[in-house]
Amino acid sequence: MKGQITLKDIRSYKIRYNQDELDNISPDKINVWNKYVEMKDEKKILIDRINKATLPYLIEGVKGTGKTLMVRSIAKELGWALVEIRCTDNTKERDLFGSQQLEGDTSYWNAGKLAIAFKGLKIYGKVIIFIDGLDFLSPEVQSSVLSLFDKRKSIDVAGQVFNVEGKEKLMIVCTTNPPIYTGVNIITEPLRSRLIGETREYPTPQINKKILDWSGIPIDTIQSPLLTIASTTHDLATKNHITYVLSPRDIEQFIEIYNDTHDTIQCINQTILIKYPDPTEKEQIRIRCRETFGVDI
Repeated sequence: MKGQITLKDIRSYKIRYNQDELDNISPDKINVWNKYVEMKDEKKILIDRINKATLPYLIEGVKGTGKTLMVRSIAKELGWALVEIRCTDNTKERDLFGSQQLEGDTSYWNAGKLAIAFKGLKIYGKVIIFIDGLDFLSPEVQSSVLSLFDKRKSIDVAGQVFNVEGKEKLMIVCTTNPPIYTGVNIITEPLRSRLIGETREYPTPQINKKILDWSGIPIDTIQSPLLTIASTTHDLATKNHITYVLSPRDIEQFIEIYNDTHDTIQCINQTILIKYPDPTEKEQIRIRCRETFGVDI
């Protein structure tokens, strides 16, 4: 049929890679903005799995608990290249595999993130594909990556099959939100069956005391009430009373503002109440903050 693209046409495309992307996945280019503090032994467990590089690993956990920092820290420490894919509900197959591009009278295939990863294997030998937000991928896109997640560890790009060869190592690490979050999609059964992993529980006050820097923060008037409020938001979210759970990231923001201002009410407004656009939810949290911190807000 005239104008129809055939498999032969697709195989004729030359795959074009962005050299900056290939350079930026290098281990020495990985940005680690802080030291990752283990909650338990999750970092050691993931290091063992990455060194084996056999089974895709899923981390299910709340935001702000350092999942991305942990993966980046490990990649840098172990000397693995890192291809990071931040998923949204707009992530399409072309973002992962690439797409046809026209240049004058000729066509080429612009490499997507997964194609970049396999090209990176030839350069660096060891690559981690970090898919942040696997649950955001549509069922159709999830179906398209099944061969990457099983023992085949392969993808088809522009009619070419990419495999892990020789001594190359390819590891897949993914994250997903816990059930209390409103997700765009679920991880389909065929994809979930290919995964192992961990469920990262909401941090207890004891864990938050361990992983955060509380220097300069009064225990009785700030630290204890703040940890109580954070746990309260988690409890309320599990009962579907509110939609936003305060994470270690939010607590860290509160600590920074308090160290700058020593103004409890300003901290509550800027780092807690601002997270609740819904008036009913905001009023619930405002009352909880007033009672817990003992301030007139």
